[in-house]
Amino acid sequence: MYDPNDNFKDILTYNEILFDQVKYNRIFDLINKHEIVDAKIDYNSYGEFLFITLFINDKILVLYGLGFHVSRDAYISDNWFFYNDCNFNPDDIKETDFENLIKKSKVKKMITERKTRIEILNADYVQSEQGMQFENLADIFDDDAVSVMI
Repeated sequence: MYDPNDNFKDILTYNEILFDQVKYNRIFDLINKHEIVDAKIDYNSYGEFLFITLFINDKILVLYGLGFHVSRDAYISDNWFFYNDCNFNPDDIKETDFENLIKKSKVKKMITERKTRIEILNADYVQSEQGMQFENLADIFDDDAVSVMI
């Protein structure tokens, strides 16, 4: 069976791969060890997040966190979700692309500023009952499976 996260088994822990999440502080370790291809606030089907794209062993790992997860009805500040960009072809990268890689210090600052903003927004926020139910099920299965079930 194909496991898309198998490409990162030497970089991510067993639990990180199992739950498709890394802890907040772990993102700094990954940034320090690998090249940053992109960092921006963007949207996916779960909400608005800070997306960080890393180049690791000729593969792309996309992490997203520090945002509002609509289905969970919760701000995400302590974990980063991730996925392997299977559409990436390392042959498409040109030497000049590496000259334009984002500076790690800039991304670290972006992360800490975003974390502060999310924690302020989350301070008085009350998660709905539906959001709690979704989150409990998503922690057992995964977000995609629960989205289909509900």
